[in-house]
Amino acid sequence: MSGSSPSTRRLGIIRSSQAGSHQLRAPSSGAWEARVKLFGRWMLERGQNEIIVSSSELASAEKVVAQRTSQRVRVSEADELAKRFGTYRGVTFSGTRILEYLEQFGDARNQRLVFGFLQKMHFISQADEHRMLEEAYSNLQQRLKRRHSSWTIGQIALSHVGGIDKSSLAVARTFKKANPRQLATKNISEPNELRKLADGTVTDVVVLDDFVGSGQTLIQQLEDFAPCLPEEMTVHIVVIAAMEDGLDTVSKAATGFFGDRFVLDCLCPIKNSPGPFDIASGFYETEQDAHDAEILLRSFGEQPEPRAPLGYGDCCTPLTFSGTIPNNAPPILWSSRSGDSGFSPLFPRNS
Repeated sequence: MSGSSPSTRRLGIIRSSQAGSHQLRAPSSGAWEARVKLFGRWMLERGQNEIIVSSSELASAEKVVAQRTSQRVRVSEADELAKRFGTYRGVTFSGTRILEYLEQFGDARNQRLVFGFLQKMHFISQADEHRMLEEAYSNLQQRLKRRHSSWTIGQIALSHVGGIDKSSLAVARTFKKANPRQLATKNISEPNELRKLADGTVTDVVVLDDFVGSGQTLIQQLEDFAPCLPEEMTVHIVVIAAMEDGLDTVSKAATGFFGDRFVLDCLCPIKNSPGPFDIASGFYETEQDAHDAEILLRSFGEQPEPRAPLGYGDCCTPLTFSGTIPNNAPPILWSSRSGDSGFSPLFPRNS
């Protein structure tokens, strides 16, 4: 086969240095011929007609490429999101850091889909948390006044979910710092110390937690110390943020433990439905984008967390705090990929 038609030269079919190098060779005469004879016959008889695309098909392909390119996240967009995020574990976000994180997901469209999720996330800063816990204490004061008419700080005990290494302990300490004139360190009791409160001095226990996903961890805590509390003691459960389904589960369980002697106060409830990949949630503008985003987050999340690619409880929680992120959030945000130390999460949990 000799030479090449103008149309094939235009598309680079014959002269491609990569695709053609495996199938074609150029003898010293300058004519092209196929190394694989069968491929050469196909090219002569049918190939050129089937490979060459029409001008309309080429224009359509170019349009798709242009659309994909236009989806690339701009530096200005990344900078704006970085300002909203502020800091995480003392490290200040930058637009460059966000763009570098997005590059790990491949082409411009994938990056745009992940960026769309980031834009809709709840980011609770230290200032937000401080303000919310001030509000929680104000709510507590109102309830105590209605119940006791007059009361003293000594009637209140603060506790938290889990051991001393849990983030909820930090919430208990922040609760105290947000209200320094009213509360002292002695008001904080470890969960296993609540059984000592049955001396009649403490009338109200405040159990603090930063986040409720499925609610099972908090329920286990309440179940453990419920038998130790006097029947007349009221339990105030204060949660900074929670999935609404998890709140319902905790409320039902607490009713079984305490009857009507408990109050559940959530400062930032998050809806389970519609979820991020439901077009009604507003995370994505089209059904196709929402569908593709779910597939993308699942495929990347399966690598570090095969049993929970969208986060534990399949919550896909769009939330992080300035110091921690719940494992109910998508693993692409907080977990390094198994066997790939090069993947860098935006909100690492274990570093």
